[in-house]
Amino acid sequence: MKRKAFILTEILTGMMLQAGFIIVLCGAFYMLLNFSTDTQQVLSANDKAQIVINYIDNRIRNAGIGMHECGNTDGVVKAFNDVQELSKKLDDNKFLPLPVAIVHKDKDNKEKVKLNNNIYSGNVLYLLYANKDRSYGSDNKPVRLILTTSDNDKQKLTSGYNYFSLIDKKTLGIKSYINSKLNPTQSSTIGLSKNIRRYAVMESTGVPVYILIPSDDDINTNKNIRIKASYVPESIYVYPMSELLNLECQKIYVDKDNLGNSNFTYRELADNGETWSKGPYYHAKDILELYMTLDTNKKPPIFTLKILVSEGASPTKTIMPENWHEDYWYPAFENHKVHVAEASWRLPNLEPLFH
Repeated sequence: MKRKAFILTEILTGMMLQAGFIIVLCGAFYMLLNFSTDTQQVLSANDKAQIVINYIDNRIRNAGIGMHECGNTDGVVKAFNDVQELSKKLDDNKFLPLPVAIVHKDKDNKEKVKLNNNIYSGNVLYLLYANKDRSYGSDNKPVRLILTTSDNDKQKLTSGYNYFSLIDKKTLGIKSYINSKLNPTQSSTIGLSKNIRRYAVMESTGVPVYILIPSDDDINTNKNIRIKASYVPESIYVYPMSELLNLECQKIYVDKDNLGNSNFTYRELADNGETWSKGPYYHAKDILELYMTLDTNKKPPIFTLKILVSEGASPTKTIMPENWHEDYWYPAFENHKVHVAEASWRLPNLEPLFH
């Protein structure tokens, strides 16, 4: 009786089929791994872009509050005439069109205002925005700086000293002021009219003011606070129960850290009003560039933000995405897999300043 056995050809054929099956499985696993990696990179890029969008959203919505009576952006400059960095002219002999100023920074770090058909564009953003005082008193309650007058009637705002009282939930006096950011013990006393942290706005009044250090009599009487305005159009009134809102100014752009990585970056205006010495603060990494526009033809104006985010190194040369602007695409970006995120805001606070 003869026993059947596999011949060499059959054995080799079986081995080749098994090898092919293993190769297919390895290829599928490799593709799955690549897909998973790519998906994680895309999700990570989306998260980083969202950090940038959220940061700007929290500030740009409050830009221009309490400045509607300045007339236009030149009036805003006049209101901050002593704050050198806000009133200086750029290399094209134009002022920053605050409170939302977009400028173009070239390779030599020179900044200029790019304005075409009433649309500003660029890669650097200056924001001048208001917010409620985030300080807390000794009772752990938030500070509210609310003005009132002796006769509880409106009071005309002048370019000289204007006296008001501050009221909080418990007392009539300067208790709230002492705990606030406007107090010189809380912020630098360097050049009061130069320090942006000494400025405030009121939504109903419409022009920025700055707070002077109270005199001894102010403190002894426990009720007076002095306010001064650098720019006062005619017939500007302060109404009782008007709340003082703090002003902050930031410069927002993309910069490289000490390791050469591109980051979403912001700086704060220094107390002397002449430099951006505070920071830079790196807020989100792998942000390659920003591109922004402010369309003042619209009512209200529309601010659009585009963010170029790195998804990681690219094995091949990357072509500029169709939804990106060619003026802000650089050869170094070709080494990255890139993702473009976009957001836009309607800014009703700016409408009185541009129309």
